[in-house]
Amino acid sequence: MGDSIIERLKNAAQQTLLSPPVPTMDDLVTVQEEMLITMPAEYREFLFTAADLVIGTLEPCTISDPGLHTYLPEVAASAWDQGVPREYIPFCANEDGYFVISQGGEVSFWDRYEGEVSGEEWGSIWQWADSVWLDQ
Repeated sequence: MGDSIIERLKNAAQQTLLSPPVPTMDDLVTVQEEMLITMPAEYREFLFTAADLVIGTLEPCTISDPGLHTYLPEVAASAWDQGVPREYIPFCANEDGYFVISQGGEVSFWDRYEGEVSGEEWGSIWQWADSVWLDQ
């Protein structure tokens, strides 16, 4: 499923000089060590193939540049401080909360106003990318 969605994401991406750099394996290792967490396999694939794309207004977290406002360890620290359970990795913030991924790879939305995970769920980050990120 991921390959066809990756192709659609790349076709939908906006060409911009502000795209974050494509991450390296060293970036992933650094972020995992900093966060004391191992990224789920599909999320690692997403980070290496799609997180550098600019599509619409949603900005998934990045791991290649600590100076960006989308840098995963900073976004995660902020989300966890706001109440997102540590069992989730917040991978995309918006004004209402955070899209989060579990260690099992399931994606949910954590609502900052309710202070809990909403009923919205996607079976994988690729399903989220297809139905949310591409459809904004």
